[in-house]
Amino acid sequence: MFAKIDDTFSRPLRRATAATFLTLASSLFWSTPASAADESAYAAALRFVEEQQVGRNLPMMARKTISNTVTYRGMVSKLGQSKADRYVETELAGALPKYQPRWNETLAASYSKFFSADELNSLRREGKSSSVVPKLTRVWDELGREMKEQGASILVAYTSEALTAAFKKSADDGAR
Repeated sequence: MFAKIDDTFSRPLRRATAATFLTLASSLFWSTPASAADESAYAAALRFVEEQQVGRNLPMMARKTISNTVTYRGMVSKLGQSKADRYVETELAGALPKYQPRWNETLAASYSKFFSADELNSLRREGKSSSVVPKLTRVWDELGREMKEQGASILVAYTSEALTAAFKKSADDGAR
């Protein structure tokens, strides 16, 4: 089995800024596959996303989003950078199991709109050696827009939950 594919497949997501994610208003749910062929592509996409850990950047994106908020800056001002970061990191880690599966499913739905099951299996098995890599390169921007559109609400919900909990706990600890 080949080593994990590097950030090549998550590149479209890295291009998105945290501010853009917060301004997007998109549906919380993605469309379900319409046919057996679509279901097969979706299943292959989900396997690809999970095995290659394509969605592993969710916590990093959430941290970036949180760091741009007034709430976080207030926490830093009151508690200091390292203590504020500890609260945020703890809450992000606690909320991740709730949001990572939805994030992965959304990524899979996006990939399945652009690639067949065979193509996704080739990318998963062969990595950068796959004959599908040139197609991936061609559709990166469009795939990135799709992922951003479909994943924005998950990122917002994840960051909001974690930041709210971090703020509340830091305020509770400060009141003691």
